[in-house]
Amino acid sequence: MSMFHEKDVQRLSHKHRRQHERRIPMNLKEKLDALIAQTEKQAPAQVLEVMHRATQDLKNSGIMDGVIKAGDTLPHFTLKNAGGTPVRSEDILKHGPMVLTFYRGAW
Repeated sequence: MSMFHEKDVQRLSHKHRRQHERRIPMNLKEKLDALIAQTEKQAPAQVLEVMHRATQDLKNSGIMDGVIKAGDTLPHFTLKNAGGTPVRSEDILKHGPMVLTFYRGAW
């Protein structure tokens, strides 16, 4: 006779699996997918509708044909960071790969 009910075993198994999953580092795509999924769950319907419509409008415009893609080589550049300090791409690249993010602003 088991000391645990089947539900307890399933719950413990699920808890252990979640703890194990937290220890596995996610790559950028997985993190972005998780962020999108969380936003889809939490954002108000009218906000999601505007976001989805704006995204589709951009895709329909053909603008995506001319955007930089992962792996593209860019010329060196200097941009201001979130704090307003100029940052040179070549300085960042001395330390490894760089991820460049553009913030569109308020929807």
